[in-house]
Amino acid sequence: MQHPTFPAPHVLPPCLRTHLRAFQIDDVVFHTLPIGQGSFIMGSNDNHDDEKPAHEVHIGYPVEVSRYPVTQALWRAVMGNNPAYFSGDDRPVETVSWDDIRQSGGFLDRLNGRCRTADGQPLPGHFRLPSEAEWEFAARGGQLGPWLGYPYPGSNHLPEAAWYSANSQGESQAPGRKLPTPTGLHDMGGNVWEWVEDDWHSSYKDNPPNDVSAWIDQPERGSRRVHRGGSWPGDADGARVAYRDGYHPGLRLNDLGFRIAFVPQ
Repeated sequence: MQHPTFPAPHVLPPCLRTHLRAFQIDDVVFHTLPIGQGSFIMGSNDNHDDEKPAHEVHIGYPVEVSRYPVTQALWRAVMGNNPAYFSGDDRPVETVSWDDIRQSGGFLDRLNGRCRTADGQPLPGHFRLPSEAEWEFAARGGQLGPWLGYPYPGSNHLPEAAWYSANSQGESQAPGRKLPTPTGLHDMGGNVWEWVEDDWHSSYKDNPPNDVSAWIDQPERGSRRVHRGGSWPGDADGARVAYRDGYHPGLRLNDLGFRIAFVPQ
């Protein structure tokens, strides 16, 4: 099967452009795209133990994912500061912790309180972090994923899809200049690791959710949160769609950022 052909960076093919949803806060506009619905095989039986066992997961509700990782321009518009080590409005924000994003009064609280659609209407839903399963479904190509089977987000060939140690020149890069996933999402592999909602579990053996909801420990949350996707100083292994790891939720690193999900009402 031939690889799908995509146009120049920042240009979506017409079939995806009609699904692009635009939001605005101050003068910063950003976009989400739907990842579709369906079933997929999450994880891998071929690599690390924490990716095992591969198991079927179903997504049966609409969810959209931000086209790019959250940029420094968007973070500054929401939070009024820029913590990033590699400065640039169009670069991904990094050096932000899971707590910075999720705590009361943090990024998501403020974004949901102030953001509007690009035509000035109230939010027709809410923003949150994607669950780990939603993230992997999106990275695998969403509803198109079952017939693609790419090891990396959107590609069999990592350099065309991701910034990582072999091509990043030792720093983060503005997203949108590499091949997107089939549903139009850029930089899901490489550039910066992306926080997701879930607590860290060392494998999928202990009955993870099968409906792509976040896997959260009860009655108290665990000590680590999952991050996905690889990063600019990372190797090819970390950029695989199944690769996973976990950090303390207060940790801040210059290759660690996030993207957001939007759930329509």
